[in-house]
Amino acid sequence: IATILKTHILPKFSFFLFYLICVISPLVIALGVNVLHAEKEEQLIYIAEFYPEYLPNFQQLPHFDLYIKNSTYVFMAAVFIMVSFLLCLVLTLIIVDIFRLMSTLKLKISLGTFKKHKDATRSLVVQITTTILCIFPIALVVVLVVSEFRNAQFIGSICLLLFTVHSSINIISLFIFFPPFREYASEYMSFMRKRKRTTEMRAGYSVGILSEWFGVSLHYNIIIAFSIVILQIESLMMSFIQKHQVIAIILKTHILPNFLYFLIYIFCLITPLYITLCFNVFHVEKEEQFRYIAEAQ
Repeated sequence: IATILKTHILPKFSFFLFYLICVISPLVIALGVNVLHAEKEEQLIYIAEFYPEYLPNFQQLPHFDLYIKNSTYVFMAAVFIMVSFLLCLVLTLIIVDIFRLMSTLKLKISLGTFKKHKDATRSLVVQITTTILCIFPIALVVVLVVSEFRNAQFIGSICLLLFTVHSSINIISLFIFFPPFREYASEYMSFMRKRKRTTEMRAGYSVGILSEWFGVSLHYNIIIAFSIVILQIESLMMSFIQKHQVIAIILKTHILPNFLYFLIYIFCLITPLYITLCFNVFHVEKEEQFRYIAEAQ
């Protein structure tokens, strides 16, 4: 955009510096973490000296690392925070300048070309915004660890969980705020198209590897999909119950009886079978389906 308007054009050496920073940054971070890393024997000595009550528990862990807080640790954390703030500031200034240049560009190019620039800019802004939102939890983990916040481990676990949804947030944001992506996706995702409803039939068709390669019908695809979702929900539920019982046994309260465990396991086994039975009850043979369609027309 700056080249078209012949203003705010960056010199070529600045591009070289940007590319160099992009290449060096991961190496610098890896080097910094290695500088902070101590040998396993030194870590155990530090724990034995300052936290002897935790030493047996640490010795039982197959994999753990301890980063000792010293002047190098504080310096690198301060540099990381300042560089992150500087990058966010530069990025904000660039985005603000892009929108300012776009208002001038609108008067100098055709409407179609301007729309392409506008869509590209919007896509970048959406993805950068979602990236910042998802990287923020990781930055918060660093701040919590450096500041030695009391509940840093619990909050850090939640932050890491939020970071894992970056891809989902990015796609959802593009669907909501980026119309060209919706238009492109609607060509391949039939459920996004508006269709005129002519009958009261509940019907559908399936595509994909199972259908195209192995001839699996929509009926069985639905059963498989629902069963997978139910198994995931049941697994999460059992994990919560087991964690609850570990705490309950320690505190000797709210302990579930064994027969209730048995009922829960039976429920987890029966539910997918019940879903399969329900879909088989609703399902009709292909000839009857065609006969119903012929009558509906």
